[in-house]
Amino acid sequence: MSSKTQTLEREKRWSLPAGISAVFAVVLYLVGQIVGREGVGAPDGMADYLTKLSGNHSSALLGGILQGLGLALLAAPLLYLFFAALARSDRMKRGLMLVMIVGPSMVGLGSIVSTLTLLSASDDWQGDATPGISQCFADAGSGSTEGSADKSITEDQKTECRDDAANDLRDDQSLVGLAVGLSVAGALGFLVGLMYTSLYAMRTGLLSRFWGSLGMAVGILLILPGLQFIILGFFVYLGLLFAGWVPRRPPAWAAGEAIPWPKPGDPGFGGKDDDVIEGSAEEVDQADSEIESGDPEEPDGGPQGELRKRKKRS
Repeated sequence: MSSKTQTLEREKRWSLPAGISAVFAVVLYLVGQIVGREGVGAPDGMADYLTKLSGNHSSALLGGILQGLGLALLAAPLLYLFFAALARSDRMKRGLMLVMIVGPSMVGLGSIVSTLTLLSASDDWQGDATPGISQCFADAGSGSTEGSADKSITEDQKTECRDDAANDLRDDQSLVGLAVGLSVAGALGFLVGLMYTSLYAMRTGLLSRFWGSLGMAVGILLILPGLQFIILGFFVYLGLLFAGWVPRRPPAWAAGEAIPWPKPGDPGFGGKDDDVIEGSAEEVDQADSEIESGDPEEPDGGPQGELRKRKKRS
């Protein structure tokens, strides 16, 4: 059995599970966000978040676990794409497959641990009685002519004091260091895995230039929460691509070998050969050529003919 045949059989066997896992991971992450926000909504700052979180531990914990599992599950489609590109390129490093597994897994685990630190901080949150808030109120109201420092500061200053105390309380939790370490190391691994795999998937023709370039760029969006939907959209596309549910699937998938995309300027770029001139090879009649060249047939007796005769005699 040829290596190409083995590649096609393996990819056919795992294509649907890999596609379903990609879409399911995205759905799981989104469901986790919805569940985690139950009873919390859109809090106005960290202090408000810890206050609302204290009465919704179960939903917040479940939401954090679902989000973490969704992120960790993204390792499956990434690993499938890695092996598909590896089978079509002898320049890839097989040992980097560990990065495809460890990166998303650490990001997911870091998300769960981060949720635990928030829950622990919410247990220690005591509102305005939290250590540090009273002193902040006093410092913000110092120098005021009013008798009570607490009454002399604005509501914005009070909110700022509360949020600062809430952030300090969270940073003091014992699991914060572990959460940050897992998240940062996982994000770097995820970034390397996405860039490396997307690059070779594009070079071997498994991804178009657009999706390959997007895959190399989306890894850095892990540190930009407002743009994480782009990462989710990329993995949804991968899931549909693996399952064969996208139109115009790149031919490298069916061929079992690399079919690189033509570069700009190469013959065939854009689906056409630049050296081919469209038209027919029919012989052009002499009379037609004279008409098209602007020399219409007319007798020499007219004004135009007289002018030509004078030019010839001169």
